[in-house]
Amino acid sequence: MHGSNYMAKLLSESALKKHFMFKTYNASYVTNINEIGAVSFNKIFRFIKNILYLFFISLTFNPNYVILIPAFNSYSFIRDFLIVYISRRLLNNKNILWIHSNNIRFIYERPGQLRKWMVKELFQCSVYVVPCAKELKNNMNYFCNSNNIKHIYNGINIDWVLQKRIPNVKLRIIYLSTMDKSKGWKILFESAKIICSYRNDVLFEFYGSESRSDSVKTINENFIGEKNIKYYGPVYGDKKFGILNTSDIFVFPPIEPEAFPLVILEAMACGLPVVTTDQGGITEAIIDGKGGFIVNKNDPKDLAEKLEILINDKELRLKMGEFNRQRYLENFTLEKFEENWIKFFNTIDK
Repeated sequence: MHGSNYMAKLLSESALKKHFMFKTYNASYVTNINEIGAVSFNKIFRFIKNILYLFFISLTFNPNYVILIPAFNSYSFIRDFLIVYISRRLLNNKNILWIHSNNIRFIYERPGQLRKWMVKELFQCSVYVVPCAKELKNNMNYFCNSNNIKHIYNGINIDWVLQKRIPNVKLRIIYLSTMDKSKGWKILFESAKIICSYRNDVLFEFYGSESRSDSVKTINENFIGEKNIKYYGPVYGDKKFGILNTSDIFVFPPIEPEAFPLVILEAMACGLPVVTTDQGGITEAIIDGKGGFIVNKNDPKDLAEKLEILINDKELRLKMGEFNRQRYLENFTLEKFEENWIKFFNTIDK
């Protein structure tokens, strides 16, 4: 699970069940990341199954609200639009769109009047819109009443005791996300080569699964012959947080639109300084100059310069890491996430 799927799981299992009656349904169309964006018979079958379940739950449970998480990319948007449209126009449900994407304008501005109508109708078929970051609201005011938009930040529960950092023999800089070029791992790789060309006391570690843009073979070819730049594949659960907890700097430099990446919150929870780019709601989590640095996207030189500042200043690293840890505890825990959803439901029901 990743991204919006993971947040949906957290919401369905959260403390909200103590306050409201919930019915949840896993409407996922893919079983692995390679299925994303592909058309298959299995996906068509799941789509029909999801439509039938929507009819069943609407008629038997009679929900006050239906929370739907639409995708905003190519065919996935058309599929999810149909779900939202049927829920409202045929079943008269009060839809709540829970937005985890920063691609709305991209979809709307593509050629074709039908697509533009679909984007507008998607929002018209919903009584409330809940983006996962404040920045995402800017893309929605054009399509619906701003009074019906309420952002709720993602929140995560890390069952992990933050340990005192033990100095590494080599300073460890970590990338942990899907190895997709849109996530900026290749930009960090170029920055790593710049830094490692003149110093031997820094280790760059890349963790993440293959993607549609890069296979494992293609990824590994980049790291051949690199002494202090290593790729270790995907990691999960306690192992992932163990790596974060024993690292010194976290880097996530996406070059394409992001919403509110969970990996940023995970790094903050583990008390790491974060170097990233200004995409979506990232700057609502990472404060430039206090919790890390916001660098120019697609700019290996700028990224290398900011990393050099942190590499040479241990006190700054620790100060920024502690700032992020405190900011996480105050704003982005699972408890805060649940609290915000409870407030939201209590407000709209009055």
